Amino acid sequence: MLEFSIPGEFYRTKLFGPTIYASAYPNNSLGDLLLNSLLAFGITWYFTRKLQPTDLSYGKKPIAYAVTAFGLFAVYKLCVLQYSIFEGLIINSRIEFDLSKVLDLTSYSIVGLAIVGLIIYTFFLICFLIVRFFVQFNFTEKEKLSIFLIALGIITIYLIIRQSFTVYYLLIALFIIILERSIRSGKPVLDFPERTLVLLIFSTIVASSLNNFLAEKEKENRKLLALKLEDPNDPIAEFLFTDIRKKIKTDPVVVNYFLSDNKNRLLLNERLQKIYFGGYFSRYEVNTFPLIDTVRLQKDNEASGIKLLIKDSGIDSAQLFRSSDTLFQPKGIPGIQRYIAVVSVNGIKNAKLFFDIHSKLAEHGSRFPQLLLEGNINVNKELENYSYALYNNGKLLTNKGTYSYRVNNAEFKTNFKSEDSYFFNLKGYNHLIYKAGKNTEIVVSRKNNNFFTDLAIFSYVLGFAIIYASLIFFFRGVFNFTVTNYDQLSTLNPKQFLTSLNLLFKTRIQLSMIIAVMASIVVIGWVTLSNVRAQYKDQQTRLIIERINLANVNFNAQLIQNDTLVINDEFPMKFASFAEVSSSDVNLYGPDGHLIRSTQPKLFDRGLVSEYINPKPFYDIDENGFTEYITEEEQLGKLNYISAYAPILNSRNKILGYINIPYFENEQDYKTKISSFLSSIINVYSFVFLAIGIIAFVFANSITAPLAMLLQNFKTTQIGKNTPIEWESNDEIGAMVQEYNNMISALELSAHKLAMSERENAWKEMAKQIAHEIKNPLTPLRLGIQHLERSWRDKDPNFDQKFEKFSKSFIQQIDSLSFIASEFSSFAKMPETRNEVFDVKEILEQTVNIFKETDSADVTFRSWNYTNTNVYADKDQLLRSFNNLVKNALQAMPTNEKGIIMIDLTGSENEVSITISDTGSGIADEMREKVFTPNFTTKSSGMGIGLAFVKNSIENAGGMIRFNSVSGVGTTFYINLPVVKNGHI
Repeated sequence: MLEFSIPGEFYRTKLFGPTIYASAYPNNSLGDLLLNSLLAFGITWYFTRKLQPTDLSYGKKPIAYAVTAFGLFAVYKLCVLQYSIFEGLIINSRIEFDLSKVLDLTSYSIVGLAIVGLIIYTFFLICFLIVRFFVQFNFTEKEKLSIFLIALGIITIYLIIRQSFTVYYLLIALFIIILERSIRSGKPVLDFPERTLVLLIFSTIVASSLNNFLAEKEKENRKLLALKLEDPNDPIAEFLFTDIRKKIKTDPVVVNYFLSDNKNRLLLNERLQKIYFGGYFSRYEVNTFPLIDTVRLQKDNEASGIKLLIKDSGIDSAQLFRSSDTLFQPKGIPGIQRYIAVVSVNGIKNAKLFFDIHSKLAEHGSRFPQLLLEGNINVNKELENYSYALYNNGKLLTNKGTYSYRVNNAEFKTNFKSEDSYFFNLKGYNHLIYKAGKNTEIVVSRKNNNFFTDLAIFSYVLGFAIIYASLIFFFRGVFNFTVTNYDQLSTLNPKQFLTSLNLLFKTRIQLSMIIAVMASIVVIGWVTLSNVRAQYKDQQTRLIIERINLANVNFNAQLIQNDTLVINDEFPMKFASFAEVSSSDVNLYGPDGHLIRSTQPKLFDRGLVSEYINPKPFYDIDENGFTEYITEEEQLGKLNYISAYAPILNSRNKILGYINIPYFENEQDYKTKISSFLSSIINVYSFVFLAIGIIAFVFANSITAPLAMLLQNFKTTQIGKNTPIEWESNDEIGAMVQEYNNMISALELSAHKLAMSERENAWKEMAKQIAHEIKNPLTPLRLGIQHLERSWRDKDPNFDQKFEKFSKSFIQQIDSLSFIASEFSSFAKMPETRNEVFDVKEILEQTVNIFKETDSADVTFRSWNYTNTNVYADKDQLLRSFNNLVKNALQAMPTNEKGIIMIDLTGSENEVSITISDTGSGIADEMREKVFTPNFTTKSSGMGIGLAFVKNSIENAGGMIRFNSVSGVGTTFYINLPVVKNGHI
């Protein structure tokens, strides 16, 4: 799809175009980057679910170290990759990512943030998978610490050499440690505190990177802006002057000026300035020089200004006088816009107006609507958040903005070397000093972001991360629930879904507290925002009412004579003066609602605004008698603004016309104020959220700690080994503790009775078994004695031979009785346990040495080189137990072939694991429950107390034993023993 742009209509949308984001293949556009991110996430998610971690080193430490190094290198390269993608997404796009201006964000901003979140979550899953394999290596804590320190040292040295040192990788290292601890403890997902800490880690990285990238992008844009300021051309002024020239040529006042003998150039200049050179041209000084022929140029004193103009501009005078309706741009200082315009007056031969148009010394803004400045020529909009100044020969020529520049460039004086520009901070501003010419510098200044602005970006990122993590948690739960209960989906309800999430009671308490507080915060924030909006609206309404009232008073005082609206030659000049006094644009409508005059005629000339008044205020003023009317919202293209209307009344309250003042700055002011308010409130709320998270964690732990204590006691409850719980508070937990103590007391009593009963039954069974075993040798003894007695009585000549024969048999039977008594005594009177610390590996090796020469089976011992195999137990009992297990395995071997006995020693941080497996006849299914019963045996001889002794010895050492057997295949016994850590038992 990406390679062949299929489907075509899909790839022709703006999302897949280069206008908003462009990069190298395969992430050519924002849409391509989104699809690639989804593909990477899908592949990673699939392998995370399907791959089962195994020990890739096969027990060999060098291989384990090599695989670990490869995994850490992969993590580092993934960090570099996602950092470069994030940087490209900010630098190489026109998407707004400045979260402090939240109202300026677009749908593409949301898509970009979603891509960042998707990439980070994919990185999380890959790290999770890598760490799962790492845990299988069973490194000791000392080995893990060594790996960690070596990796940090190598990365630090590498970054210092490349001069790209950053502390972000330390946060990634902390994230890896959290993952390793969580996975090693057997948790399928991160706990709430771990999840919160991970969110803070990635939010910090993203917010810091975003601030750095935005600052880098802003400086590059500022350099481009300085280049534009260096350009003496002003395309907007050139474009607007085309329309102005047409109106000046036919202006009756201008025509009358040339026909009149009484000429006043200054009044003409003032009139043209107010009527034609307002709005955008308010940033220029405009001087007008009228001339009717070149002869009068030599005689008329009024023409002296033209002579000076020609001299200063360096333009050829002959060319200038021959020109008609032409705009010249003389050479001058870089960055200074200056034009000389020639306009021929219609109806008067050789009558011309010369205009000297040049930048003002200082400019403080313009009321010209931004909508008319859209496009590539809109430098004015780019300068909204900047101040700039132009210095020539150390003196200030022009400046604009909020920064107070000195008349000389003492504070910006420097010696340029290899670069033609540099940045530095001064008085809370960051200044770009750009060398535009040999003696000319352009200074573009921007106010530095304060701490709270940067904090607001972090707060927004954290909020986005919380929402993103919540959605991931929800959709993952939905997916798992759907897969598990696919066949019963039609009968399931939301309660079953919530139950399937398996949230711990502690987690539910934490989430409940956080959701409750966050819901309150959202409600409070919404109410506060609504109040701020209402206050802002009231403030703007009062401001525009003051302006329209001021304009109305001026109109009534100077334009109404004899209860009639006077529109004469002086009207345009007076109208422009009223607009200047009210510091706003003004539209004047007649009694019929048709436009008479406007300070922004281009809006009406281009058809952007109707020449008729808005019908709603027209009706309410005319029919309902309103003295003023404020529209909620009017629209000019994409620009929304409020507008005020008021009637012009004569002394008889007759409506002579309508005044309209549009407030074009309304929307931008609103966005600026609301963004500032949201930035402030999000900072507070982010700290509230973190505080509530900590409080919820502590509070939930304090509630669930007694429950965890009870759970631990329930887990460790054993017959005869229980200690009552002490709880001082007489609350619900105290009642549970009391019931638990009562339960273990009753259990002890029941256990004692059961033990007595079992002991009696055991002795009965043992007595039966002993009686049966004793009867076997007693019967031949009785028969032998009777036979000897008969031979003695009959004086049998072979009596001596028979006596010798029977005496040997009697001795054997007596030995059998002695063996039975010894076996029973050994089980009934276990020798006193003498525990000590020793290496269980040595005991296993002794067992193997005893039986390795056996003909019936090959006995093999394998150890996986674990460093700690020390246990605390009775050494002699364990040796006898291992001998017993191996001996039983040998006796279970088939007679027709040589068997195999395999002894394996493995381990972990907390215990050693021993497996003894054989290829013998196995244990039948119906006999498995009796294996560790004292009188159970599968052999034709013996008391069956060997495995009971083994079980008793293992449990005395704090371990456990279990087995698995397949009849006809073999048996495997599994033994786990706790290890001694650092000499501590």
